[in-house]
Amino acid sequence: MENGFPEGLALQERVEECRKPNRTTLATLMTDSDADSGSRFSQSIKILLNCSRLFGLFYERKQLNDKCARLHKSMLPSLLLCLILACNAVRSLTVYHTQGQSDEVLFFKVQLSIWSFESAVKAFVMFFYSYRQDGFSEFFRKWSEYFGNQVPDQFTILIMKISTVICCVFVFVQTLGILLSFFLSKDLAELFTLVSWCQALDESSLLVMKLLMTFVVFLNSAAAVFPIAMLVVLSLAVIKRFDDFGEEFKSCVSLQGDFHGDLENYRSRHQKLCILVDILDRVFMAVIAIVCVADTVMFCIILHNLIYTMMPASYRILNLFWLVMMLLHIVIVSAVGAWMNVSAHSPLTSIYNIRPSRQIHSRHLEMTMFISRLTDTRIGLTPGKMFVIDKSSILTIAGMMITYFIVVLEFKQGGDPTPPSCNCTVSA
Repeated sequence: MENGFPEGLALQERVEECRKPNRTTLATLMTDSDADSGSRFSQSIKILLNCSRLFGLFYERKQLNDKCARLHKSMLPSLLLCLILACNAVRSLTVYHTQGQSDEVLFFKVQLSIWSFESAVKAFVMFFYSYRQDGFSEFFRKWSEYFGNQVPDQFTILIMKISTVICCVFVFVQTLGILLSFFLSKDLAELFTLVSWCQALDESSLLVMKLLMTFVVFLNSAAAVFPIAMLVVLSLAVIKRFDDFGEEFKSCVSLQGDFHGDLENYRSRHQKLCILVDILDRVFMAVIAIVCVADTVMFCIILHNLIYTMMPASYRILNLFWLVMMLLHIVIVSAVGAWMNVSAHSPLTSIYNIRPSRQIHSRHLEMTMFISRLTDTRIGLTPGKMFVIDKSSILTIAGMMITYFIVVLEFKQGGDPTPPSCNCTVSA
């Protein structure tokens, strides 16, 4: 118009548009920042991740779109590992026959079959949840979303380094042990040969079979321990967050019971930590279940062998080594699960110390939701969604093992009665 208002309004609108943030650019920057933050977490535990990747037990998921991932060459080691361990598990079922096998040979075959299936299940779980969007990638993404650039605490990093070293040492000892058994110990060589293949003693390619079994034991050993190390490290990172949250929440409750803080903020933060626990439980519930079942059965079998069967010293040493490893697996998984359960419910005591007030009454809904979540015992790790591991689970497992040990000893004493001495003579 003549007074220039339309041109002035158009100019002002263009200025306002220039001042508005570029939503696409900001979204891209946020995505890049989140991905970088997620990589910071993974970088902090890269020693464990790299060792797991070396054995085919972990790989980075290559995103294709929001719903699926594309196949990538980084998946090939994991696929190959799953195939080898699955074939080995099936092979372990072909060595059973009903003629002329002693108890120690039969029980040793059962031990190797259980161990083979356990390692195969763990390898498949690691492959499956490395590929799945709701697996490891979601855990790292949620950690980045909730905690930004923060990485696990120093204690978790130390445990990560120690557990990685222990896993590597275990794999080395197991592989060295099978080599020494095949080539230096006559008793163990014959035993391992019998349980490796039905007609192994008659095969001309016995050396090839021994080397092949050594390689399989090497892969089995890695698949047996590295998933447990991953479970421990990721769980400790979340447990530490729960502990810090509990201490911070406790500091908001005065000695007189007054609460000073944003209750909804604390409830929301606790719920985010529970989401991380749910992700870990989804990923590792099969691993925890196979440890609780398979390792407990193997513990009973090995204990039976040590008490009942007459074995050479080398076989006893091997069984003692396996017995210790089974106990460590069960103790570590139970302890981590119980610690997670206790830490997740730690704010409940502080909430009970809060006295009623106008502020609390105005936040009645938030308080009810928070208490309901904390009194729910389902926060924690589970073996296949059957029950949540807590402190009572440790006592239950320990009591079962002690009971079995006592029962085996009683049967041993009852099965070998001392013949009565008699000096009677018969007269003609």
